[in-house]
Amino acid sequence: MKYIFTKGETSVMVHVFIQDSSSSTGAGLAGLDQTSSIVGGYVRQNSVGLALAVDENVVTEGTYAAPTTDNQVRIGTPANMIDGVYELHFHDDLFAAGGPDYVTISLSGAANMAPLLLEIQLTDIDLNTASVPQTADNDTILSSINIANGAVESDLTYIHGTALTETAGQLAAAFKKFFDVAAPTATALSLPDAVPGAAGGGFIAGTNAATVITTSLTTAFTGNLTGDVGGNVDGTVAGKTPSEAGDAMNLAADAIKKVSYDESTAWPLLAADVAATQIARVGADSDTLKTLSDEIAAVKAETASIQTETTALDTLTKAAGDGDLAAILVDTIEIGAAGAGLTNISLPSDALDNIVVSDLAGIPASAAKLVDAIAILFMALRNKQTATSGQQTIGNDAGATIATAVLSDAAGTTTKGEYA
Repeated sequence: MKYIFTKGETSVMVHVFIQDSSSSTGAGLAGLDQTSSIVGGYVRQNSVGLALAVDENVVTEGTYAAPTTDNQVRIGTPANMIDGVYELHFHDDLFAAGGPDYVTISLSGAANMAPLLLEIQLTDIDLNTASVPQTADNDTILSSINIANGAVESDLTYIHGTALTETAGQLAAAFKKFFDVAAPTATALSLPDAVPGAAGGGFIAGTNAATVITTSLTTAFTGNLTGDVGGNVDGTVAGKTPSEAGDAMNLAADAIKKVSYDESTAWPLLAADVAATQIARVGADSDTLKTLSDEIAAVKAETASIQTETTALDTLTKAAGDGDLAAILVDTIEIGAAGAGLTNISLPSDALDNIVVSDLAGIPASAAKLVDAIAILFMALRNKQTATSGQQTIGNDAGATIATAVLSDAAGTTTKGEYA
């Protein structure tokens, strides 16, 4: 049997047909597994042969599971296939990137098993996608050669010199927006050869104040200026001379604001208090703030009384042996620094009975809360667990897996990894 994979291919699974050597009709050999004593070897181009042993099972049909070492192969039997069809999983090291152009694999050894020979060609180009893998050996090759509509698409990685890092689709969208024009007239010379915002560059709204405009603006300005002028207008506006002191001026309703109003230079308010424009002042009984002024005086008097009472309380507190305050001081001393004088608080006899543990969604952290630590122990003892040669799981009350630990066996010692 012959196969073609790219160099550096990972998670390689192949389906093979193993004949029954005792059959005169070429029938397949059924019943083979990791205990069938299938052995053999593999040899890379211009190298020496190395041993192989088919001594591990496929955990899940169609899902790659790496053999423990590069000298081992996993075997499984696909469902609904004729006798003799098997699924083999090979270690990634057999097809390492930068390696040889082909690998030859031979397997035999089981009772009535006809020898199996696999020839695997390793290519630099993925024949399914017509693309070159991104490896150091291929930096000088187009990183992607796609045949579409009878044309070869170019690759910007080759033009740029290094791999491009972009949010998927943005670079292509930018090219389309710039070049998808029915009758294009723009060239690179259409853009200023300067950073936007700098002298000679394009305008940037809101950030272009430092740019010096050296040419005349000949377009008539007929609209309204709704933005703010941050600097001074020192020149003369055509058709209007600078304002003189005393000239009439119309202001917007909120033109004078608290943040900019300066009482030291403002024009004095001389008009009498009338209607909605009256000014609140402190003075005679008829003035606006007279009643409020009286209330403030009353509050001041009450505040003085509170201050007097507070002073008396302070004096009483400082007098040693006086009344209840001295007794409170004695009790406070007995408590002691940092609560040394306090006694232990006893919990009710049924306090722990009210602690309820719930199913966890995953394994707790190493510094877990006590209730979570108890919960995971309870789940491990009560709920469903599964174990294979490669892993062990803990399930929740519904049977769904919430934690998995890797199991490995080396030289007769079984090691369980940390649950995750």
